[in-house]
Amino acid sequence: MVATTTPEPPAFELVRCVAKSFCRPVAEAPVHLWDDTGSGGKPASMWLVNAPQVLWVAVGHSAPRETFWELASDSITFDYTGRPSVHVIHEKSG
Repeated sequence: MVATTTPEPPAFELVRCVAKSFCRPVAEAPVHLWDDTGSGGKPASMWLVNAPQVLWVAVGHSAPRETFWELASDSITFDYTGRPSVHVIHEKSG
């Protein structure tokens, strides 16, 4: 999900995809930002789920339980062979 403060979508070149091997699971619990308690609408809430402050919108008021990811390093460099400075091995899930 990408959220903006204006009705216009963000420029395509501002959105990035990162290989999972450059990431690690987030260790901290999501941070509650907002919920619709008292609004009379369907239950919903917003959460920050990692250090880069990725926004997560959930149905209901409970903290999301998904595995969230963040970059494993503040910077990633590549050597002359193209090998990255970061590579995280992830266990296969059942």
